[in-house]
Amino acid sequence: PCVVPIRLGDVITEKKAESTRDQPDHREQPKRPFFLCLGTIEPRKNQRLLYECWRRLSRDFKEDCPDLVCIGSHHEMCTQLIHEITHDPLTKTRFILLTNVGDGQLEWYYDHCIATIFPSLYEGWGLPVAESLARGRLCLASNATSIPEISELPQMFDPQDVLGLCNLVMRTTEDHEWRAAKEEKIRTQFKPTSWAETAQQILSAAQKLSSTG
Repeated sequence: PCVVPIRLGDVITEKKAESTRDQPDHREQPKRPFFLCLGTIEPRKNQRLLYECWRRLSRDFKEDCPDLVCIGSHHEMCTQLIHEITHDPLTKTRFILLTNVGDGQLEWYYDHCIATIFPSLYEGWGLPVAESLARGRLCLASNATSIPEISELPQMFDPQDVLGLCNLVMRTTEDHEWRAAKEEKIRTQFKPTSWAETAQQILSAAQKLSSTG
């Protein structure tokens, strides 16, 4: 049968003025510069790579190590990982694990993070990567499976290379000119896709298939 590719929407909400956005509770706001990771904490999302990476960064860079905000529900298969993250002296003050964050608050995290990070081992698409680019934010993204199809604009990394990710995180944190150049390229070259456009693609595809029998 005929197959028609459809691009998913990546615009969360209309961008609001800073003064009208929902502010996260002060207890959920990082006190240091931070990276943002979105997605359920589960094995295929590969947050264990982030844990191993941040253990090294905390040990080697101490107060210069950035924080990491992870937003998403917790899969029962990752209970042990969450226990390690929240009890390890090297990471327990560096990870902020959040659930049930609304779109308005999510805007705040996007606007204030150094960059987003997406370490997944395999994905059907990788929506947080596209959402990050749509917000004009640099994304450090796994080069696995479908993720590179989203765009050439993320900074790709091997999702099994802990040291490589550590180096990339610190370069993104410290090299402000490099990061600014990446963000400018995203703002000028990435074309966001609204969910209305996705719906129109589906409708057009259905009409085309219907007319061709």
